[in-house]
Amino acid sequence: NENENVSAVQNQEAEKQTDKYQSFIDYWNQAIDQTQSRMKKVRILNDARRQAIQIIMDRFPGEQAAVAVYNAMRSQFCNGLTERRNRPVEFDWLMQPENFTRAFEGNL
Repeated sequence: NENENVSAVQNQEAEKQTDKYQSFIDYWNQAIDQTQSRMKKVRILNDARRQAIQIIMDRFPGEQAAVAVYNAMRSQFCNGLTERRNRPVEFDWLMQPENFTRAFEGNL
């Protein structure tokens, strides 16, 4: 049946999208463990976060997003270890394009 085939293809595409976003969250959470960052792990992947991740992935292709996450994890500011900031930044704050750009450039 043609309708079943279309539905199957749509479901496969939706699964790929979910995997992409979940992979980003998994990388974030693993980076926290690897760097011993004080930032919090992400537990919920909602539509707003999917949208933010998509924007970041579009603007920071390939390894660039990973570099920004790693820079943030190692940042004194992002970990809340400065006079200006005494608590870790949150995932949603960092996922704002201007903040993510600063992380990529090492300016946090």
